[in-house]
Amino acid sequence: MEDFLIYIAKSAAAAGAFYLLYRVLFQHQKHFVFNRIYLPVSLALSFAIPLITFTSVQYIQPAPVETNSFAYLAEATTQPTPGFEMEWFHYLIGIYAFGILGFLLYLVLGHFKAFSIIKKSRLHKLFNINVNVTFKDVHPFSFFNKIVLSDRTLDNPNLAMIVLHEEIHVREKHTLDILFAEILFLFQWFNPFAWLLKDAIKNNLEYKTDHQVTKTIDPLQYQLAMVGLAHKEGVAPFLTALNGSQLKNRIVMMKKKNKNKYALLKQLLVLPLLAVLTMSLSNKEVKTRLVESPKQIKIVVDGETISQNDPRLKSVDFSKGIDGKEVMLALGIEDKVISNGMNIDDKTGTVFFIHTSDYKEGSNAKFDKLISNPEKSNENPAKTLHAINGKILSEENAQKLDKMEFETATILTGDEAVEKYGEVARDASVVDLKTGEPKVKLSSNTTLKAIMVSGKITNEPGN
Repeated sequence: MEDFLIYIAKSAAAAGAFYLLYRVLFQHQKHFVFNRIYLPVSLALSFAIPLITFTSVQYIQPAPVETNSFAYLAEATTQPTPGFEMEWFHYLIGIYAFGILGFLLYLVLGHFKAFSIIKKSRLHKLFNINVNVTFKDVHPFSFFNKIVLSDRTLDNPNLAMIVLHEEIHVREKHTLDILFAEILFLFQWFNPFAWLLKDAIKNNLEYKTDHQVTKTIDPLQYQLAMVGLAHKEGVAPFLTALNGSQLKNRIVMMKKKNKNKYALLKQLLVLPLLAVLTMSLSNKEVKTRLVESPKQIKIVVDGETISQNDPRLKSVDFSKGIDGKEVMLALGIEDKVISNGMNIDDKTGTVFFIHTSDYKEGSNAKFDKLISNPEKSNENPAKTLHAINGKILSEENAQKLDKMEFETATILTGDEAVEKYGEVARDASVVDLKTGEPKVKLSSNTTLKAIMVSGKITNEPGN
């Protein structure tokens, strides 16, 4: 509830800013077409801008968990659900809703009255234009595609220009502009700027119509006709009419010169205002995500695990994966290597093993098993898929990869594997191979589990 009140308050502030810009730059200028767009759109934007949410992501490192730490959890107790209590914002919401209903009823009754007059009127053709003539002594008005005149107006010497005025309203569908403004106004009835924007929309339509009429009719004669109809009864405030409620302002506007110096520059000032309102009234949301540490690749040489922090490996950059040749050169064993490969398992992780001529078989049973048959080196090996150039291979075709060479071989696991290859790669490791200049060779005895690392095996962070 409180969030809704804040939203409505932001909408009211935006409407106020848009109106003040109109008042300063456009109200007294003949920007009729621009104003017809600017005024209703600005009223609509005042509702839309507070709904915009800018989301930023803040990455944090997970805090280390100490093994000897503990936390005390109190016993869960069931708290009774509190009953509903009226708060101050409930009263405001009630008043707001009551105001909407009141103005909605007023709008509906006005439309009903207009429909009733049109229904009881008789159709005449004046100056090749269909006109609804009523016995009621009302001022001329247009309502959607209908023009309504009082039968007493038929004797008016300025009848032709009266009909022309209303015909322009009908032709340009001004009733739709006004109805749109009235509907949006319902939700900001409490905002003085919304009242002013609504009136500005109606007045601009009158100014625009007056401007078009005086292109073919003497302005003085037209102004006298407006004054002569000022005493007529209005049907509803939302209806367009020749006299309107701003008769003096309309006459002043007609007398203004058409020159609008720097008109385009003034109109472009809407963009900075829109940017300021968007940044100041939109919502800011910060999402916190843990930075997942990349899975470490364990380096095993002749059964001995070597840490990536080993001084001999200080020149090796492990941030983008592991380069087999680089590791061998750093350890100074490149001339002793008999075989090397990569073994992947969900439980034990990824192992890059190197078998050199210094190793004595039988000295490490686990390593013996790894180099003899990595396929069976783990009790619960992870499912491994093979793909060439973005296409998953069948198990039968994967068996044929023996001794083939590839440009790159990338190990994909977790979300990254699923993102690239779909659900088939979930809970699996994908050996993502790319053809090109040969750098990587598959081992003959590790068809599904091991890769001969003569090139670069990437281990992407977060996998």
